[in-house]
Formats: sequence, C-alpha cells, structure tokens
Amino acid sequence: MFGLFTAVPLALLYLAPPAQAQSMTLVGEVTVRFHTVVNIRAGDSTDHALIAKGQPGQIFPTTGQTAAGWYEIVLPDQQIGYLSGKLVTYRAYIQPIQHTPHQTATPPKPLWEPGQSQQTSDEQSHSYPVDVPVLPDSLEYIYHDGETAVYSGPGEGFYRAANGQALLAGGRIRVFGAEDGWAMIGYELPGNRNRIGYIPSGMLPASLNLQALRFAYQQATITSAAYLTDDPMSPSTWLFEIPADSKVILLAYGQFADQSAYIETEYMGLRTRGFINNARLQAD
Repeated sequence: MFGLFTAVPLALLYLAPPAQAQSMTLVGEVTVRFHTVVNIRAGDSTDHALIAKGQPGQIFPTTGQTAAGWYEIVLPDQQIGYLSGKLVTYRAYIQPIQHTPHQTATPPKPLWEPGQSQQTSDEQSHSYPVDVPVLPDSLEYIYHDGETAVYSGPGEGFYRAANGQALLAGGRIRVFGAEDGWAMIGYELPGNRNRIGYIPSGMLPASLNLQALRFAYQQATITSAAYLTDDPMSPSTWLFEIPADSKVILLAYGQFADQSAYIETEYMGLRTRGFINNARLQAD
C-alpha cells in the first residue's frame, strides 16, 4: 500500500505527436487516480493511437468529458489528448478559463531537482526558487503504541483534520523526518486513502534516528483558486479551497505527484499544512 509514497518520474513519455491544441475553454482539471502509469490517446477510445503516458497523481486541465466518457486534456507541451474517465477524478473550476496555448513546444518543469538550475520561458508565469527542497525519502515503521493525535503541522496549535479527531491508531507508517520535536508521517486511512501529518517525535523509537526536515519558508501567492489536501496521492479529497491572491508559505515540493507543493497557510484560525497543485503558486 505504501508504494503510494514513492516518487514518480517528472516527465511524460511521448510515443507519438498528438494534435496541437487550439484556443479552448478549460472547465476543470483531472487527476490520474490509478497507482500505475496510464495511457493517453489521440481520441476518446482505445481504438485511437497511444500518444503519451500519465503518471499516478498527475494533473491535467480539461475542456470536459466527451459522449464516450473520456476527458479531453491539455498536455504539458500544449498538445491535446484523451484520458478515460475511469482512470481519473474530475474537479470543476469555479469559473471556466479561456486558454491559449503557448507557442513553445517545451513544457515547464514544475519541480526543482537538487543540482539543477531553474529555467522558465518568458511565457511561463510561475517562478520556482532554486532553494526550495523536495520532501525527503521516508522510513517505514510499524506503529503499535496506542492512539495518537495527528496534526497538520508540528504542534498542537496546528489544524487537526477529521473535524479535529485525526488519529494514528497503529499499523504501517512512513516517517519523513522531524521538526521542533514533531515527526512528519504518512499513514493509511479507510477507503484507499492516506494522510500526511505530525505526531510527537517521542512516540517513535530513537533508533529511527530522525533527520531534521529542511523547509524553504518562502512566501508565495496563490495565483488562482487552489485546493489543499493532506493526501497528495488523492487530491480529489481536498480539505478546503484557498482563494486567489492569498499569501501562503512554500515549504517544499512533494515527492508523491509531479505537480505538488507542500505549503503552510491558515484555516479556521489555525495554521495548516498540506499540498496543492504548484501550478497555482507564484513564489514572491
């Protein structure tokens, strides 16, 4: 189950050049919900040519669903393709967006990788600082020391999911590191879901030798409405919407899906951490 937490490749594998997208109206976005690579085709059935591959958790803007139940999507290089509705979850935009593809055929890289410089075209409106880390790899551990409250950040002053009742009851967890005496963990929920949160480091054995988490604490602005989730592999299970022009803190980029950013914001008067699509984020 915890294969969900492994990193995925950052780029699509293109097998044949699909048609170039024209100006279109985007009504929402789809997220690959399968835990394996999925096929993107030139038309809305398996009879059409295979043109690209989609990675688990990858997000694509869409013009909507065809009569055959497939979504017309815009790929990172501005080409169009089709994904079966059985392979994705759909989220509608608050308002449709008129989209005119960039003329460049080179898609922007959404994630920073250590040792690589950040380069964006003049037409790319988002900036990605070179000093923002990617979340570290995790350690696996079987937790069996009783129920423990889970918070969205390192402290009891942070928002607590599940209407303030989020609990780790036991079982297999992933441990990413520690901050201010709190361990960042991932654990399973019913319904094939997961949650990322924090428990006191003292609840885990010293033998895990938890490393300090490194975050950027970079101020950023939400450029269009973003949906925050504590389950980066199932972004359709979002917690709340962050309005455009909101100020947030960019902590890191996610290792779970190739368009996720780990941020800190405020919800119901409490500090909150979670994941959003980093295409919604402009670093200040």
